[in-house]
Amino acid sequence: MVINGRIEELMEKRMFVNIIQNRCVVIMEGYFEWNEKKEPFSLRPKEGDHFLVAGLYTPDNQVIILTKAATPELAKVHHRMPVILSHEEVNVWMNPKNTKDIQNIINKSILKKDK
Repeated sequence: MVINGRIEELMEKRMFVNIIQNRCVVIMEGYFEWNEKKEPFSLRPKEGDHFLVAGLYTPDNQVIILTKAATPELAKVHHRMPVILSHEEVNVWMNPKNTKDIQNIINKSILKKDK
């Protein structure tokens, strides 16, 4: 069972290409990440009360949370992080006919690691 998927591989791996239309948004109040020393860190949004995270679901209803390279602040804890969507991006992400703007979200998520 896969619970995380790299957004960089979304359009390449057969596993993801076959379910790219099965998009969902996972609402999270926060999440835990462990650093190399196995110390847990609780990560919560700076603003608002939840994260809106890009996901996919499989035919047997397993959810895959999409991840990207961590921002510089989070890279100190872990090298990956969930793909967090803005409210505007949720509408784009959830439209199954929308492939061009999905590519923009993928590119934005990949590029954020360099900021």
